[in-house]
Amino acid sequence: DELSTYESLDYVVLENELYVKESLKATRGQKIQDNIVRWGIVFGIGFGTGLAAFILWVCVRCLSILRWGMAQDMITDSKTLVYPWLYFTGLSVFYVGIGSY
Repeated sequence: DELSTYESLDYVVLENELYVKESLKATRGQKIQDNIVRWGIVFGIGFGTGLAAFILWVCVRCLSILRWGMAQDMITDSKTLVYPWLYFTGLSVFYVGIGSY
C-alpha cells in the first residue's frame, strides 16, 4: 500500500491520467494528426533499421568476397597452405576484433 502513493514512469500510456485528460480535449483533427505523426515515426524507425541492416549486409558480403578471393589466390599461387590459412584466420580474427569493439 505504501508503494501505491508513488507514480512509476513505466506505465501504459492509456492509463496515464494526463494523457486521458488531453485526449478528451483533443479534436478529431488533432487525433488524426497525432496518429499520422505516430505512424510516421514508426515508419522512420523501421526504415532506418532496415537501411542499416541492408548496408551492414552489403559490407559483410563484400568483405567476405574479398577475404575468400584473396585466400583462393594465395592457395593457387603458393605450394603450401600455411600462408593462406594464416591470412584467412588472421583476417577472421581481425573482423571479430573490429565487430566486438
